[in-house]
Amino acid sequence: ALALALSRPPHGAIQLLPFYSRIIASLSPYFPLIKDEILDRLQRQFYGLKNVVDISTDTLEPRLRNASYIAELVKFGVYPPGKAFLQLRSLFDDFSRQNIDTACCLVENCGNYLYKRPDTSERMVNMMNIILKLKDAKNLESRHEELISQARATMYGVETRVQRKLRSPVQEFVRHQIYALLSQTTISQVAENLRRLHWQQECAYVRKKILGAVRKGKESQL
Repeated sequence: ALALALSRPPHGAIQLLPFYSRIIASLSPYFPLIKDEILDRLQRQFYGLKNVVDISTDTLEPRLRNASYIAELVKFGVYPPGKAFLQLRSLFDDFSRQNIDTACCLVENCGNYLYKRPDTSERMVNMMNIILKLKDAKNLESRHEELISQARATMYGVETRVQRKLRSPVQEFVRHQIYALLSQTTISQVAENLRRLHWQQECAYVRKKILGAVRKGKESQL
């Protein structure tokens, strides 16, 4: 009964899957039969949903939930990576429609983990290369192309953070005075602080920041 309950998370509650996976990972050393039954159920469910002819949205949600559950268990060291690779590989035989969604779901949820593991990194890279080749060979929808690009970025951990500009201490001081401290009640104090600067060197930068504060700063800075 416990294995059945853990293998059937609530519909639409994908956010609960990490907690279910943690419970299974905690129980598996003491109740291996429960773990084996859950893994067998998830594997049979994966291939059962894959072979369903109906491709409506009613079948997409169970497939994504199943793939996400398997991916979470892989990250907890419960689900064998070899089986996950075989399941991902089986989706390449008909790489279209919901098979693309399922493959991207697997890669997005556990691809980075498998990529960073020394024993599975090379195989994960090969799988991603196959997906990219299939993407180039097929005329896919823009939604599926975006899913593949997002899965690739998640797997390799592509960072999109904007690099901070390098500024001198004086320039940081000017920005702090104008953007952080300047208001109607602090005009005299900020002006006094700015007058202490070496104006022949910093005048242009101060003028630029003052105009910038007027253009895109707070209303109190006007």
